[in-house]
Amino acid sequence: MASEAPAVTYWNHQVHLRGPAIYLAAYRLRLQLPGEMKDPDFRSKLEYPLRRLIRCGLDTPDNFEILFGSDWKCVLRTHGRLRIGLLIKEASSAGSVGGFETHVRDENFLECRSRTMRPATQHELGIMDYLEQNPFNPPMCRLHQ
Repeated sequence: MASEAPAVTYWNHQVHLRGPAIYLAAYRLRLQLPGEMKDPDFRSKLEYPLRRLIRCGLDTPDNFEILFGSDWKCVLRTHGRLRIGLLIKEASSAGSVGGFETHVRDENFLECRSRTMRPATQHELGIMDYLEQNPFNPPMCRLHQ
């Protein structure tokens, strides 16, 4: 497994040097960039920008490169894990008022209302089905292909 260290370093120390592209991406995603953060311990981790990308349906290689630099592929394992979790959460909350409220509050989802999560791929549906049938025995395969 590739280390996420290059992407974490880029996010925390270099992303703000990207110029207009990063500020446009941050605006669209309602991301606080490192240095602007009130809670840097939470937002300095990769989960913060990855969850925003996933929730807004903007989790694409181009956006990964903007936020995490040229070594962005090292975030794919974390992306896959987070995406499966968010897809499961979204599926389990569909049709429930309480679930909808939780869904809306998650990561300021309403701020991304012009975009929604991409639908699950066949591979992701297979993982979700496996996890539903085997909740205490997660797959040992890669979540992101």
